Amino acid sequence: MVFGNVLSRLAEFRLDAADGQAAIVRNTAVTRAALKLIGVPHMGLRIRASLVIAELRRARPISIVDAGSGNGLYTLELAARGFEVRGIELDAEKVARVQAYIAEASLCNASVERGDLTQPTASNRQADAVICSDVLEHIDDDRMAAKALAALTRSGGTLLVTVPRVSPFAARVENSFDHVRVGYTEQQLRELLESQGFRVLRTKQFFKFFGRVAWALDRRLRNIPALRAILFWPLFALAKADVLVPENKNAGGILLVARATDDAVTPLKGSVGNQPR
Repeated sequence: MVFGNVLSRLAEFRLDAADGQAAIVRNTAVTRAALKLIGVPHMGLRIRASLVIAELRRARPISIVDAGSGNGLYTLELAARGFEVRGIELDAEKVARVQAYIAEASLCNASVERGDLTQPTASNRQADAVICSDVLEHIDDDRMAAKALAALTRSGGTLLVTVPRVSPFAARVENSFDHVRVGYTEQQLRELLESQGFRVLRTKQFFKFFGRVAWALDRRLRNIPALRAILFWPLFALAKADVLVPENKNAGGILLVARATDDAVTPLKGSVGNQPR
């Protein structure tokens, strides 16, 4: 189950939400069973993750960089699925936490290091695929971050980016999140990545209608964790019905899939990882 099986191996773990809320989960027999059955019952995270993981299955990479890895959910999950995964995260406390998770879960194919995506330099450890999920909207200098993503992606490799989409939905919820911009339009995101030599293959919208409804209902249940867990699968099934909804101006999220070209991996000095603390 997405994020659940690997987290059930840990004695405890921390989850941080974009609105500043955090929870420490101490695993018991009940929570381990719930994680294996449901996974992490966070609607927005799971909607994005379902799209990202589907694209990774299509791309079939061996090595992955999780750029802006946070508490390491993608890093841990993808390593548990057999990928070679390297997380890059600015927050030293989160880096140390995820390193401990990796050791506790015995994931020898995962690592995490401190790095600043606003100080991009060429990496001598480029990956077949790079994930940057809901990160760019937190970075003032997103052009430098895009340059870092280019330095991390091997020529011919795949870049997967998720961001909020400029929309009434994003404008309504943005104030509760630590964002420096409301989001992007498809054209703005495309131009940002194309400026660094990426060739955009496709964009997909999420939170089109049913996803927004499922997200809002899930959010209302955040202080009732037992009920939130019980209702997760029905609400997630409702969110999946977005596939029936045409793309529209009210959609709240974008997934962009791009391919790195030779122009996207111009060598720079140093390394995007292991920045001074």
